[in-house]
Order: sequence, then C-alpha cells, then structure tokens
Amino acid sequence: MNRKTLEHLIIHHRGTETQQKAFLLLSPKTKILFLGLPFLLLAFVNSTVQATPASYLDIDPAARPAGMGSAFTGLADDGNAALFNPAGLATMGLNDFLATGSVDLLSLDRLHNFASVSQQLPPNSYLGFHIDQYGVNNIFGSDTNGSSTSNLNDTELDCGASYAIDLGYHFKAGINAGFLYQNLTGTHAYGFDGVDLGVLVVPSTLYDLTLGACIHHLGGFLAWDTGTTQNLNPDLRAGLSYKLFDQTVVVAYDAESTLQGSFKIIHHAGAEVWFIKYFAVRGGIDNSNPTMGASFRYLNYGLDYAYEFESNNLGDSQMLSFDLIF
Repeated sequence: MNRKTLEHLIIHHRGTETQQKAFLLLSPKTKILFLGLPFLLLAFVNSTVQATPASYLDIDPAARPAGMGSAFTGLADDGNAALFNPAGLATMGLNDFLATGSVDLLSLDRLHNFASVSQQLPPNSYLGFHIDQYGVNNIFGSDTNGSSTSNLNDTELDCGASYAIDLGYHFKAGINAGFLYQNLTGTHAYGFDGVDLGVLVVPSTLYDLTLGACIHHLGGFLAWDTGTTQNLNPDLRAGLSYKLFDQTVVVAYDAESTLQGSFKIIHHAGAEVWFIKYFAVRGGIDNSNPTMGASFRYLNYGLDYAYEFESNNLGDSQMLSFDLIF
C-alpha cells in the first residue's frame, strides 16, 4: 500500500471535509503522528469517531466534580465553577480567596493539570482565573514504513478568566472565556476557547436548592500554522442540586447535549455526604461510568480525591485536588 492510498483511507475514516483539509496541510512529521499513533487523536471523540479540537476542555478539571459524576452545573459552589458554570463564582463567601490545584494520574503517559483562583470584588461581583493543561508524552513514533522515529508529544493549554455577578432576587450570572494553545509534535495552533454563559438560580434563602445552566464554547476555534482552522463544538448543560440535613448531604444532576449534530443527551448524577464538616465521601455516574471520591478539610485547607472507571474510554483515572481558602 503506497503513501497516498494510506492517507486516503485514514481521511475517509476521519470523515469531515475540514478534517480532510487539516490532514493534507500537515507537515510530513505531523502526518507520521496521525498515521502511526491513532490512539492519540482518537482520545475523547464521539461515537462517529470524529475528532473534536480542544476536547480536554470537557474533562472534569478537579477531583470534587469528577467524584460526583461531573454533575456540577447546578452546584458550582467552589473554584471549579469557572469551567462548569461561571455564575457559581457568585456563591463564594465574603472576601474569600480560593485556589485550586489538580493533578490527574492517568494511563498512556497522559497528563492533565488544572489551577484556578477566585476573588470577590465588592460589593456583589466576582473574578476568577484558570489554567488547564493537557498532554501526552513519550509516544512511540513510526513512519509509514513502520520504521521507528523519535518520541512524539502533544501539549495543550487553556488560559482563561471568569466574571460573575449577583443580580439579587436569587439570580446570578457569569461569563468565562480564554485563549488556547496546542503544540502537536512541532505543529502549533492558537485559538479562542469560546464564550461560556452561565446562570444560577437559588430559589431559597437557605441555599438548599440551586438550578443552573451554561452554554459552553460559543465562537471557539483553533487555528493551526498549517492554515487550517477548526471550530469548537458548543454544548449546553443544565443541572440542579439539593442539600439535605443541614447541607451535610448533597445530590446533583446534570443533562448535557451538544448544539450540533445528533443532540444526544448525556446524563451525569452524583452525591456527597459530609461527616462533622471534615470528611466527605461521594459517588456518581458519568455517562454510565461510575465514579467515586473523598475529601478532607481542616481549617482553610482541603484535599480531594477521585477515581473514575473507564474515564473517556481510556481506562481508569485518578485525580488529586488541593484547596486553600483565605
């Protein structure tokens, strides 16, 4: 089988016209990555096997939401709100400063790290910043003849800012946006992760029931130095959470759907139980895959752990997050 025939088969398998152009415009070095290492570019794709740019943005950024099955749009009550529902930043306490750091423990030499900071801007608005890093390292490379090449790497970054405001009458709104960067074995891309618009409704002054919704990645794109531009797929999430027994038990549910294609609904559900405000255990279902986790809190410090079974069809994953409030 010659090179052109092999490229044609892979392009046909990939599907869309944009993907065809993207592949043909790539440098020979990058084509080797596509031809020899399909598992890298098949990571986090839908059932039609069509790759989505910057799809790591839809992966849980930290251990607490991950342990609850990614049901966090209606809860959104900590620094993770920036990526789930930026309106949730407005639920922070007075003069709280929250820093979150997260490290995934993944297979296949993958890495995923997340950090965020959030601060109240008196009297009723809130500001947050975050960095989301994803990548694959030490990948064995081979050319179209099967000969070994040097190891290949993929590095992706999202740097963004969030703003939320408490509009009164139990209604909060927020916006999030950021910039994207990707280095795929020497081929670079820069872009915009789109605008996220979120709302959070708190019907009760007790904050026991919250309802939330957020549209993600509106206008997002990734432009490669090969001349190809890929558009991010926007999606909609809506969720609710309910806190019971003096807020020691939390249950949450999210429904998620893309705004393009089949509009298939993905379900997320989870719960957590707190013991004397220091320890918590949680569990959930993330699109039929079970998740679980635990937390420890002491003074202004917190440690969260999550275990996800068959996360994104790439095997089990573990995650550690650290919180600091001051």
